[in-house]
Amino acid sequence: MNTHIRFLSVALLVLLGAGYILATSASDKIKTCIDFSRTRLCGNRSVEDVLAVYGPRVSSRLKQNNFIAQNGFPTEILIFANKADKVLRIYGRTGKTQKFSRIKDYPFTAFSGKLGPKLREGDRQIPEGIYEVEYLNPNSSYHLSLKVSYPNEFDRSKAAIDGRRPDELGGDIMIHGRSSTIGCIPIGDEAIEEVFVMVAKAGRKNAKIIISPGALDPRGRLMHPRLDNPPWYGELIKKIEQQMLKYKDAGIDFELSTI
Repeated sequence: MNTHIRFLSVALLVLLGAGYILATSASDKIKTCIDFSRTRLCGNRSVEDVLAVYGPRVSSRLKQNNFIAQNGFPTEILIFANKADKVLRIYGRTGKTQKFSRIKDYPFTAFSGKLGPKLREGDRQIPEGIYEVEYLNPNSSYHLSLKVSYPNEFDRSKAAIDGRRPDELGGDIMIHGRSSTIGCIPIGDEAIEEVFVMVAKAGRKNAKIIISPGALDPRGRLMHPRLDNPPWYGELIKKIEQQMLKYKDAGIDFELSTI
Protein backbone atom coordinates (compact mmCIF):
# COMPACT_ATOMS: atom_id res chain seq x y z
CA MET A 1 0.00 0.00 0.00
CA ASN A 2 2.80 2.42 0.93
CA THR A 3 4.59 1.57 -2.32
CA HIS A 4 1.41 2.32 -4.26
CA ILE A 5 1.05 5.70 -2.54
CA ARG A 6 4.67 6.58 -3.21
CA PHE A 7 4.23 5.67 -6.88
CA LEU A 8 1.15 7.89 -7.17
CA SER A 9 2.98 10.74 -5.45
CA VAL A 10 5.91 10.55 -7.84
CA ALA A 11 3.57 10.36 -10.83
CA LEU A 12 1.70 13.45 -9.60
CA LEU A 13 4.95 15.39 -9.23
CA VAL A 14 6.01 14.46 -12.76
CA LEU A 15 2.65 15.57 -14.16
CA LEU A 16 2.80 18.85 -12.24
CA GLY A 17 6.34 19.44 -13.54
CA ALA A 18 5.26 18.78 -17.12
CA GLY A 19 2.34 21.16 -16.74
CA TYR A 20 4.64 23.80 -15.36
CA ILE A 21 7.00 23.48 -18.34
CA LEU A 22 4.15 23.82 -20.83
CA ALA A 23 2.76 26.81 -18.98
CA THR A 24 6.07 28.68 -18.98
CA SER A 25 7.81 27.64 -22.19
CA ALA A 26 6.35 30.53 -24.20
CA SER A 27 7.61 33.19 -21.81
CA ASP A 28 10.85 35.12 -22.19
CA LYS A 29 11.00 34.96 -18.39
CA ILE A 30 11.05 31.20 -18.35
CA LYS A 31 11.88 29.41 -15.11
CA THR A 32 12.90 26.11 -16.56
CA CYS A 33 12.65 23.02 -14.34
CA ILE A 34 14.14 20.73 -16.95
CA ASP A 35 17.33 20.96 -18.93
CA PHE A 36 16.14 20.16 -22.42
CA SER A 37 19.72 19.73 -23.65
CA ARG A 38 20.18 16.66 -21.44
CA THR A 39 16.67 16.03 -20.06
CA ARG A 40 17.77 16.55 -16.48
CA LEU A 41 15.58 17.86 -13.67
CA CYS A 42 17.18 20.96 -12.24
CA GLY A 43 16.55 24.27 -10.43
CA ASN A 44 14.15 27.14 -10.88
CA ARG A 45 16.57 30.02 -11.44
CA SER A 46 15.10 32.65 -13.77
CA VAL A 47 16.68 34.71 -16.53
CA GLU A 48 16.33 37.71 -14.21
CA ASP A 49 18.24 35.83 -11.51
CA VAL A 50 21.07 35.19 -13.97
CA LEU A 51 21.14 38.85 -15.00
CA ALA A 52 21.30 39.91 -11.35
CA VAL A 53 24.26 37.61 -10.67
CA TYR A 54 26.21 37.72 -13.92
CA GLY A 55 25.11 41.04 -15.43
CA PRO A 56 27.51 43.19 -13.37
CA ARG A 57 30.38 40.74 -13.93
CA VAL A 58 29.80 40.71 -17.69
CA SER A 59 29.52 44.50 -17.79
CA SER A 60 32.84 44.74 -15.95
CA ARG A 61 34.56 42.27 -18.27
CA LEU A 62 33.23 43.99 -21.41
CA LYS A 63 33.71 47.60 -20.32
CA GLN A 64 36.85 47.84 -22.47
CA ASN A 65 35.08 46.40 -25.52
CA ASN A 66 35.05 49.11 -28.18
CA PHE A 67 31.45 48.58 -29.25
CA ILE A 68 29.99 48.39 -25.75
CA ALA A 69 32.11 51.25 -24.45
CA GLN A 70 30.72 53.48 -27.20
CA ASN A 71 27.17 52.18 -27.57
CA GLY A 72 26.23 50.10 -24.54
CA PHE A 73 24.81 46.62 -24.98
CA PRO A 74 23.39 45.86 -28.45
CA THR A 75 19.65 45.87 -29.06
CA GLU A 76 19.96 43.61 -32.13
CA ILE A 77 22.36 40.67 -32.34
CA LEU A 78 23.66 38.25 -34.93
CA ILE A 79 25.24 35.08 -33.56
CA PHE A 80 27.47 33.67 -36.30
CA ALA A 81 28.92 30.19 -35.76
CA ASN A 82 31.69 29.28 -38.21
CA LYS A 83 32.14 25.50 -38.05
CA ALA A 84 35.31 25.41 -40.15
CA ASP A 85 36.93 28.04 -37.99
CA LYS A 86 35.34 26.69 -34.77
CA VAL A 87 34.46 30.19 -33.63
CA LEU A 88 31.22 31.78 -32.48
CA ARG A 89 31.16 35.49 -33.26
CA ILE A 90 28.77 38.09 -31.89
CA TYR A 91 27.79 41.07 -34.03
CA GLY A 92 25.49 43.80 -32.79
CA ARG A 93 23.96 47.20 -33.33
CA THR A 94 21.79 49.56 -31.30
CA GLY A 95 19.49 50.86 -34.02
CA LYS A 96 18.07 49.86 -37.39
CA THR A 97 20.00 52.63 -39.14
CA GLN A 98 23.30 51.65 -37.54
CA LYS A 99 25.69 49.24 -39.23
CA PHE A 100 26.47 45.99 -37.43
CA SER A 101 29.83 45.77 -35.65
CA ARG A 102 31.79 42.79 -34.46
CA ILE A 103 31.61 42.65 -30.68
CA LYS A 104 33.58 39.56 -29.71
CA ASP A 105 34.78 36.14 -30.88
CA TYR A 106 34.40 33.01 -28.74
CA PRO A 107 36.29 29.86 -29.78
CA PHE A 108 34.44 26.57 -29.50
CA THR A 109 35.75 24.61 -26.52
CA ALA A 110 34.84 21.29 -28.17
CA PHE A 111 33.57 20.07 -31.54
CA SER A 112 31.78 16.97 -32.78
CA GLY A 113 30.84 15.67 -36.20
CA LYS A 114 32.13 17.24 -39.42
CA LEU A 115 31.22 19.96 -41.90
CA GLY A 116 27.77 19.40 -43.36
CA PRO A 117 24.18 19.48 -42.07
CA LYS A 118 22.60 17.59 -39.22
CA LEU A 119 20.31 14.85 -40.55
CA ARG A 120 19.23 12.72 -37.61
CA GLU A 121 19.42 12.23 -33.89
CA GLY A 122 22.70 10.73 -32.75
CA ASP A 123 24.78 11.74 -35.79
CA ARG A 124 26.81 14.15 -33.58
CA GLN A 125 26.43 16.87 -36.20
CA ILE A 126 26.13 20.56 -35.42
CA PRO A 127 23.33 21.75 -37.73
CA GLU A 128 23.85 24.32 -40.47
CA GLY A 129 21.29 26.94 -41.36
CA ILE A 130 19.46 30.05 -40.21
CA TYR A 131 17.88 29.82 -36.77
CA GLU A 132 16.30 31.74 -33.92
CA VAL A 133 16.99 31.70 -30.20
CA GLU A 134 14.10 29.53 -29.06
CA TYR A 135 14.67 30.25 -25.38
CA LEU A 136 17.31 31.07 -22.80
CA ASN A 137 17.96 28.32 -20.25
CA PRO A 138 19.21 29.67 -16.91
CA ASN A 139 19.27 26.16 -15.40
CA SER A 140 21.41 24.30 -17.89
CA SER A 141 23.62 21.50 -16.63
CA TYR A 142 26.21 23.16 -18.89
CA HIS A 143 26.17 26.35 -16.81
CA LEU A 144 23.90 28.45 -19.08
CA SER A 145 22.54 27.85 -22.56
CA LEU A 146 20.64 29.23 -25.54
CA LYS A 147 18.33 26.89 -27.44
CA VAL A 148 18.85 26.87 -31.22
CA SER A 149 15.57 26.46 -33.14
CA TYR A 150 16.68 23.30 -34.95
CA PRO A 151 14.93 21.70 -36.78
CA ASN A 152 13.54 24.67 -38.66
CA GLU A 153 11.11 24.62 -41.58
CA PHE A 154 13.87 23.93 -44.12
CA ASP A 155 15.22 21.02 -42.06
CA ARG A 156 11.76 19.48 -41.72
CA SER A 157 10.86 19.94 -45.40
CA LYS A 158 14.06 18.24 -46.59
CA ALA A 159 13.57 15.42 -44.09
CA ALA A 160 10.11 14.82 -45.55
CA ILE A 161 11.57 14.65 -49.07
CA ASP A 162 14.29 12.26 -47.90
CA GLY A 163 11.80 10.05 -46.08
CA ARG A 164 13.22 10.83 -42.64
CA ARG A 165 10.56 10.90 -39.94
CA PRO A 166 10.13 14.07 -37.82
CA ASP A 167 11.00 12.14 -34.67
CA GLU A 168 14.32 11.04 -36.23
CA LEU A 169 15.77 14.53 -36.72
CA GLY A 170 17.05 15.10 -33.21
CA GLY A 171 16.92 18.45 -31.48
CA ASP A 172 17.86 20.19 -28.24
CA ILE A 173 20.78 21.91 -29.96
CA MET A 174 22.29 24.41 -27.56
CA ILE A 175 24.94 27.07 -27.38
CA HIS A 176 26.26 26.44 -23.88
CA GLY A 177 29.13 26.56 -21.43
CA ARG A 178 31.61 23.87 -20.35
CA SER A 179 33.76 22.02 -22.88
CA SER A 180 31.99 18.90 -24.12
CA THR A 181 29.48 18.31 -26.91
CA ILE A 182 27.61 15.76 -28.99
CA GLY A 183 26.21 18.20 -31.55
CA CYS A 184 25.90 21.44 -29.58
CA ILE A 185 28.21 24.47 -29.53
CA PRO A 186 30.16 24.78 -26.26
CA ILE A 187 32.10 28.00 -25.66
CA GLY A 188 33.06 27.81 -21.98
CA ASP A 189 31.43 29.28 -18.89
CA GLU A 190 32.64 32.89 -19.00
CA ALA A 191 31.84 33.11 -22.71
CA ILE A 192 28.29 31.79 -22.32
CA GLU A 193 27.73 34.23 -19.46
CA GLU A 194 28.56 37.08 -21.83
CA VAL A 195 26.48 35.77 -24.72
CA PHE A 196 23.55 34.93 -22.42
CA VAL A 197 23.56 38.42 -20.86
CA MET A 198 23.82 40.18 -24.24
CA VAL A 199 20.92 38.17 -25.71
CA ALA A 200 18.81 38.56 -22.56
CA LYS A 201 19.29 42.33 -22.59
CA ALA A 202 18.50 42.59 -26.31
CA GLY A 203 15.58 40.15 -26.09
CA ARG A 204 15.81 36.73 -27.70
CA LYS A 205 13.51 37.78 -30.56
CA ASN A 206 16.10 40.38 -31.52
CA ALA A 207 18.79 37.75 -31.97
CA LYS A 208 19.40 35.69 -35.11
CA ILE A 209 21.68 32.65 -35.42
CA ILE A 210 23.58 31.62 -38.54
CA ILE A 211 25.47 28.33 -38.31
CA SER A 212 27.70 28.09 -41.36
CA PRO A 213 30.28 25.62 -42.65
CA GLY A 214 32.63 28.53 -43.31
CA ALA A 215 33.16 32.21 -44.12
CA LEU A 216 32.61 34.20 -47.30
CA ASP A 217 35.48 34.35 -49.76
CA PRO A 218 36.57 37.70 -51.31
CA ARG A 219 34.00 37.23 -54.09
CA GLY A 220 31.19 36.90 -51.56
CA ARG A 221 30.80 33.15 -51.97
CA LEU A 222 30.37 30.83 -49.05
CA MET A 223 33.28 28.47 -48.52
CA HIS A 224 31.94 24.97 -47.91
CA PRO A 225 32.71 21.29 -48.45
CA ARG A 226 31.70 19.68 -51.73
CA LEU A 227 29.11 17.13 -50.69
CA ASP A 228 27.08 14.93 -53.03
CA ASN A 229 24.91 13.78 -50.16
CA PRO A 230 22.43 15.06 -49.20
CA PRO A 231 21.46 16.15 -52.73
CA TRP A 232 19.91 19.39 -51.46
CA TYR A 233 23.07 20.61 -49.68
CA GLY A 234 23.74 23.13 -52.44
CA GLU A 235 20.32 24.67 -51.81
CA LEU A 236 21.11 25.02 -48.11
CA ILE A 237 24.48 26.62 -48.91
CA LYS A 238 22.71 29.13 -51.17
CA LYS A 239 20.24 30.07 -48.41
CA ILE A 240 23.04 30.58 -45.88
CA GLU A 241 25.08 32.57 -48.40
CA GLN A 242 22.14 34.83 -49.25
CA GLN A 243 21.49 35.52 -45.57
CA MET A 244 25.17 36.32 -45.00
CA LEU A 245 25.21 38.70 -47.99
CA LYS A 246 22.13 40.44 -46.56
CA TYR A 247 24.02 41.04 -43.33
CA LYS A 248 27.12 42.05 -45.29
CA ASP A 249 25.07 44.91 -46.71
CA ALA A 250 24.41 45.92 -43.10
CA GLY A 251 28.12 46.13 -42.31
CA ILE A 252 29.23 42.56 -41.59
CA ASP A 253 32.14 41.20 -43.62
CA PHE A 254 32.25 37.63 -42.20
CA GLU A 255 36.03 37.55 -42.50
CA LEU A 256 37.96 34.60 -41.11
CA SER A 257 38.68 34.64 -37.40
CA THR A 258 42.06 35.76 -36.13
CA ILE A 259 41.89 33.47 -33.08
